[in-house]
Amino acid sequence: MKKHINYYFLTLSVILIVFGILFLATIFSISPYKSFWSSFERMEGFWGFWHYFLYFIMLAGMFKNKVDWHRFFFVSLAVSLLISFYGLLQFLGKLDVHQGDRLDATMGNATYLAIYLVFHIFLFLFFFFETKNIWLRLIFILSSLLELLIVYYTATRGAIIGLAAGLVVFSLINMMWGRGWAKSGGV
Repeated sequence: MKKHINYYFLTLSVILIVFGILFLATIFSISPYKSFWSSFERMEGFWGFWHYFLYFIMLAGMFKNKVDWHRFFFVSLAVSLLISFYGLLQFLGKLDVHQGDRLDATMGNATYLAIYLVFHIFLFLFFFFETKNIWLRLIFILSSLLELLIVYYTATRGAIIGLAAGLVVFSLINMMWGRGWAKSGGV
């Protein structure tokens, strides 16, 4: 008997758990004021994450079907490709690099660029495995390879380690619950 996974409940549960931990970390931190507001450079305090949560709720309310989400993510992937091409031009010496040898593209910070592209590499891989169109699959895999190259030249160890760990988790999940190639154990 096949188990049905309630993705809405799973997603909401994970978000609420993360927010609970974030709230407790804010209250019990060395500087609760700083943990709540953060700084204008980082915007990573509880207040900033609260707005990300509200943005998520807004998107979930606006996008009702798979086509809406695909359009949203395809626009995001197109923008990430533009940013990657900018980084490629920096790598080739056609544009100035603002952080020494580390590519930063339009982000102004190599670390931000790296994690932004890591997220989009996984989106490209998701759509690679979801589509049957061979030309789209080729575009998705080549785009993810370009972004992988740019992530490497940002020289951000944390993003590279996170990407590697994410690929391991991605592979394990696909071997357990995936279709076709993943069921056979191939990665």
